[in-house]
Amino acid sequence: MAATRAALDRVAMDLIAAGLEQCVRLEVQGKPHAQAALRKLQRTLLMLR
Repeated sequence: MAATRAALDRVAMDLIAAGLEQCVRLEVQGKPHAQAALRKLQRTLLMLR
């Protein structure tokens, strides 16, 4: 059970990292929805705690 939880945690962190990378790219490109996407990712991260 612990191994499954650890694997799911790693997958979740990988998804969050990919999302954050996308937000940074959007911000660099000047896309207006980058901040909204970042806030959504922040809420998701807080739920995983």
